Amino acid sequence: MLRRFCLLLMACAGCATLIIPRAVQAQVDTVRTDTVRVDPTALQLDSARADSLRADSIRFDAIRREAERAADTIKAPLARYVPPANTESFGRRRWTREDMFASGAVNLADLLDDIPGVTTFRTAWFPSVHAAAFQGDFRRLRVFMDGIELDAPDPSNNGVLDLVEISLAALDEVLVERAAGEVRVWLTSWTVTSVTPYSRTDVFTGDLNTNGFRGLFGRRFMNGALVQFTLQQGESARRRGNLGFGGPSASGETGDGDVRLVTARTGWARGVLSIDGYLSYASRSRDIMEGTDGLFVVPAYSGTRTESYLRLGYGNPSRGWSAQAVLNRLSTGPSQEDLTDPAQPPPDPEEAPPAPVIPDSSRSISQRFLYAGYAFENARAGAFARWRSFDGRSDIAPGVQGSIDRGWLSASLHAERIGLDSSVRADASVRATVRPWLIATAAHSALRPDEETGRLNESTSRIGGAVGWRNRWLSAGLIRQSIEQKLETVIDTIDDPQNPGETIEQVSQRLATRRVIVPRLLTPFDTADAPQFLPFTGTGLTFGAEMPIYKDFRLELQGTRWNGTREYRPQTQVRASFILQSDWRSRFPKGHFSINARLMHEYRSGVNFVEADLVGTPDPFRTSEPYSLGIALLEIRILRATMFYQFRNVYGGPYEQVAGIPMPPPFQMYGVRWEWFN
Repeated sequence: MLRRFCLLLMACAGCATLIIPRAVQAQVDTVRTDTVRVDPTALQLDSARADSLRADSIRFDAIRREAERAADTIKAPLARYVPPANTESFGRRRWTREDMFASGAVNLADLLDDIPGVTTFRTAWFPSVHAAAFQGDFRRLRVFMDGIELDAPDPSNNGVLDLVEISLAALDEVLVERAAGEVRVWLTSWTVTSVTPYSRTDVFTGDLNTNGFRGLFGRRFMNGALVQFTLQQGESARRRGNLGFGGPSASGETGDGDVRLVTARTGWARGVLSIDGYLSYASRSRDIMEGTDGLFVVPAYSGTRTESYLRLGYGNPSRGWSAQAVLNRLSTGPSQEDLTDPAQPPPDPEEAPPAPVIPDSSRSISQRFLYAGYAFENARAGAFARWRSFDGRSDIAPGVQGSIDRGWLSASLHAERIGLDSSVRADASVRATVRPWLIATAAHSALRPDEETGRLNESTSRIGGAVGWRNRWLSAGLIRQSIEQKLETVIDTIDDPQNPGETIEQVSQRLATRRVIVPRLLTPFDTADAPQFLPFTGTGLTFGAEMPIYKDFRLELQGTRWNGTREYRPQTQVRASFILQSDWRSRFPKGHFSINARLMHEYRSGVNFVEADLVGTPDPFRTSEPYSLGIALLEIRILRATMFYQFRNVYGGPYEQVAGIPMPPPFQMYGVRWEWFN
């Protein structure tokens, strides 16, 4: 038994020796294999988790970038000069960028044709002279760019601004403030607001060898900086012939001229602070214009206008405190090759001596502008000052302005000393909505020149009203304009021994004279020897209408009728526009299509122009013929591209806006414009 037990114990020990190491080895191998084994199911789960994390990261980054782009639309804008409240009977003479293009306007003069009391004068197509007068006075229409008044120091134009030199493509908004005795046109320059690059291009061609291009580019950066520029170029040529529209040019060729307008801007804005620099460059050439009487009444010209400013702005002009400081510099004048006498045709070198050389009329003017104001919820008040340095002298023109707009009541006040005009002007306007269908307006303007100027006091009053029914408005107004001698001067002269027995009325008529300032290109007089006339008092009637005719088809009408004639002011002027403007949402709900069709009709009675040879006679005027003018416009937009077509002088009759200078015959212009983002 003992021996058997020992043998069994030895057998068990041997078996243990053989079995245990293998078991231990197998256990170690199993642990090592489990550590490095790759489970396919686990791999799939880990890969999906990693892809999900990666997709989340990409999605988060895209959302972050999209949020940054979206946030750019509410970045702090550049400083803006806010015009006063609206005091018109109904509507407002205001054009956004889209409105300017939709109107078919080529330059600012085309927009001002819609302003009651404003008369535009052209000598040909768009490279020619374009000037505007308000109630017969060219000095009573002033243009401002971002608060800076656009001056015209070139003596060849008698201080009257040529509207061709303003680029509509470089503007964000045009707003017209029509006081009783003055029109102020407020231009807001174009400013990009998105970090996505934006481009727009217009290309057009047409009759009379008309060709043009307008392009712009701009973008904003994440840090608030911006860069942008615009380019506009156009040219046209006239028909051959010695009379009618066009004639031989100074170079022996036939042509109307060309114009190039370039603007550039850079700046930065963050929070309530902004700084920007702006540059505008205009280069133009114009051939000599031969009138129907055989005289070269409009001289040739080739020159440039360069204007720049640096602006620092603080605050929001629509709420709270705001201030602006602007440094402006303007240079204008003819090119050196244009310094020969443009009033004479080119002489034959074998029969006549060379044309005399005239002095260079290049001029420059500096302007500093300061503004500070405070805006409430529905009211605004501010003060400003303009310092000008011109022709070796300096002057300061301070002023104040304020406005209130409570919905049912709007009022504005503007008072300033006009430095270059040596006068003090005050304007007040009010508009009251008496009933939802009844609006009443009133305005008064007073002009008080300095004693040294020898000019007369001027005052203008206007009252009007409008009645409406279902978005149909009719308006009418009465204007009273008076230019009279100062009472103090009359009293001091009443006892003149050389004129005994004179009454106050007789003294007033003998002493009172008023000087008429006209663009040098439309008159043979310089500012110093401008003709003088007796004072006058005039009464005018204004009327207007805005109403839908059928669905998206509507009528806009405005006109003025005076009780008598006056130089550079027609007695009757009417302009009507029939407009069809629709997106046709019933067929194109996404807004990928729109149509804009317009037919504009203008009637103007004869205008008196001062004739140099007739000065001193009872009737020193040359009168233009009355005319009716039709302009047709058609625009079709598909997505971002717009095709446009214009037909000017639809009726085909001859007409003139300046006495003796015929306007173009019927002609067409067509093109396309489109825009890109990114």
